[in-house]
Amino acid sequence: MKAQAPGYWSLFREHFPAEFDATAAQARDLGVRLAKLHGERVFIDEIPAGFPTTDAIVPACDFLCAIAEQGLEV
Repeated sequence: MKAQAPGYWSLFREHFPAEFDATAAQARDLGVRLAKLHGERVFIDEIPAGFPTTDAIVPACDFLCAIAEQGLEV
């Protein structure tokens, strides 16, 4: 599951540090260990800083991308 992956939380921390801190604090208050690291459930603030991130999801490109790349008007 993606939401358990430490790379997912590392990416979240990288792009949204304030929201990550708030989520980590709330998870600790509730006693919820949201991530799995080396087979063990951990609090997300226990994931080491600089942990490799997952690749960001890039939306699929359709025919509009080809039009934009050619500089054509729709």
